[in-house]
Amino acid sequence: MGDNKIIYVDDFQGAIDSNMELQADNIIEDKLDFENALSILNQEYKLVIILYYVNGFNTREISEILNEKEGTIKSRLSRARQQLKVHYVKSENKSFSNGGC
Repeated sequence: MGDNKIIYVDDFQGAIDSNMELQADNIIEDKLDFENALSILNQEYKLVIILYYVNGFNTREISEILNEKEGTIKSRLSRARQQLKVHYVKSENKSFSNGGC
């Protein structure tokens, strides 16, 4: 019929545990990267980024929460994204020039 392989439960559980640990490490690293990126933003930009991406509010809802015009919120989101993009490019270039991946 074919080669049937026996997979021991301990080996399988070890592989699952290892994968879960790797995923947890990646989540922690992503969270630290996100917090580091947010640290470059002023308070107004940081707030709209968190409300939009973390809390899931749309621009209309954010404008109501902050009692600002929706256009103002859209502008802040756009400017915050631009600052984050510039920061990301600079950090990637720095990492690359220091022998990073």
